Amino acid sequence: MLKRKYGEDSDVYRVRVLDEFPRGESDAFISLEAAEFAAKEVSIEAKGDTLTVGVDVARFGDDETKMYGGIGGKVIGERHHHKKDTMVTAGTVLAFTKELHEAYPDVIRIRIRVDDTGVGGGVTDRLNEVVAEEGLPFEIIPINNGESSLDEHFGNLGMEMWAYIKDLLDQNLSNFINGLPGVLQLVDDDNLISQFSTRKWFMTSKGKMMLESKKDMKKRGLKSPDRADAFVLTFGEYMVEPDEHIMTPIIGSVSIKR
Repeated sequence: MLKRKYGEDSDVYRVRVLDEFPRGESDAFISLEAAEFAAKEVSIEAKGDTLTVGVDVARFGDDETKMYGGIGGKVIGERHHHKKDTMVTAGTVLAFTKELHEAYPDVIRIRIRVDDTGVGGGVTDRLNEVVAEEGLPFEIIPINNGESSLDEHFGNLGMEMWAYIKDLLDQNLSNFINGLPGVLQLVDDDNLISQFSTRKWFMTSKGKMMLESKKDMKKRGLKSPDRADAFVLTFGEYMVEPDEHIMTPIIGSVSIKR
């Protein structure tokens, strides 16, 4: 199954099936080592005053609608479903967020980040309606991954947010070597780990970093990285003004740019 799903030459197959060392696929953006370490070796507490729910929206078909809730660098809840319309998805997001808020009533800021491209726009619109009607203390943030990044190194916003997660995952390994605690914990989920460690990247002719498209991933026989995208929406950060960052130490000693 792993051979068919990820390819005989992938590190996932080499490590899980052949029990060999990973070669470190040169064009994979996040290494299998960093992803597995964050899932199996890092354990941190949910600390911080901001609760974020990240939602990657699918409608019908094989793709999965996935959502995570996180505080600091810790996942505190998750939901997923298949083949549900946008109204059901919006209702699920609101119920999930209310549930997490009840479990963590001391958070000051509650934000829901939705992949606003495609069918996600309908979820965003409905969430805004309900939040306004009910006076809920939720901030709805639409994210368009294809939007231009304000950081000159990245081709779009999605690339920038994935790069932020990569930095945290790499910092986990560096901190371990130096006897320091980890900063971001992944859910120990084979699908999530594989989605992070099999997505490729490339450099554009303008010298900007870009992620492999979902369309190209499917051409390689891989499913859409729904879980990884939802995780990135939950924990990724991005620049909002050129050369202007608000430094917020909510994940260990990591400075977050908003």
